[in-house]
Amino acid sequence: MTPLLSDPLHQRVLHFVAAQTGARVELSEQTDIARGLGLDGDDAHEFMRAFARAFDVDMSGFAFARHFGPEGLSLIGLVRTVLRVRRPRQPLTIATLVDAARQKRWPHDVTSKVCCAGFDKLVADAGQRGAGVVVSERPGGFVFHLQFRAVSPEDMRTLTEHPRPLGTAGNVTLAAAVQIQFCPYCGTRLSTLVKPSTVRTFRALARDHAAYDL
Repeated sequence: MTPLLSDPLHQRVLHFVAAQTGARVELSEQTDIARGLGLDGDDAHEFMRAFARAFDVDMSGFAFARHFGPEGLSLIGLVRTVLRVRRPRQPLTIATLVDAARQKRWPHDVTSKVCCAGFDKLVADAGQRGAGVVVSERPGGFVFHLQFRAVSPEDMRTLTEHPRPLGTAGNVTLAAAVQIQFCPYCGTRLSTLVKPSTVRTFRALARDHAAYDL
């Protein structure tokens, strides 16, 4: 990669970032404009719009929620606050801005079969105590359930076969699930994750998750 000091495009992006953010720190290719410069929410949205205009970049591949917090008040943001869910964010470096300015389009920087690190962890935690995402294959396609478990499936079987008094009135729900269409972390429509190149992956997940389906 061409060093910042010798490439005119690097210099243009560098000056743009400094002017837009009022940065008082030394900038480098690896500066994360969210964590390093404190850019977030509506300010980040305006910054990215200005960047797209200044460098004529097609932003159709850009996912705001992968890098920044919510713009103003949103339902997803409210749910995260109530549940105290912290969404892992991907760094957005000046090097990425330079690449986008050079290619005139936003680079597709996610190589995972899923949309983001947060959703990846939910899928990995399927069937465990706490929150997880269970993938099922139905006649109409794949469906995704956000599942909450008070106990693991092994403990659930033990409690079902050998009930114990809990000292509370009424019934206790050991597991509950709700079908979701969007990633609770980054907002990606989950149906878009299923493509010819990923069908086998999701089919294998559905087989592995069959024991967790409620």
